[in-house]
Amino acid sequence: MRWRGPKTTGWEKALRELNAQFIAWGIFHCELRYPGCQLGRCLGYAHALKRSQHPEMYKSDELKRVILACNHCHDIIERMAPAEMERIVDRVIELRWKILSFTQK
Repeated sequence: MRWRGPKTTGWEKALRELNAQFIAWGIFHCELRYPGCQLGRCLGYAHALKRSQHPEMYKSDELKRVILACNHCHDIIERMAPAEMERIVDRVIELRWKILSFTQK
């Protein structure tokens, strides 16, 4: 059996919460939708900051600052400069909140 460190357990806890939250919001497709997007296939969470470069995020809510993205779109933003990737993720989150607040009125 492999030892599970604090980063693994922290991410698994955040992942359970994220999955429940995205289901509650009704978000089941890629939020980026770049050309070639796989929409509802091969989905994962794209973080605003690279987890490998920011180990401190495992001790904060930063792990939950994510968007849902297919592998294709996630790869596109991963190749960008970190500041640009963060800007895009934050913008999608901002637009998501506008849409969610509008639909709940």
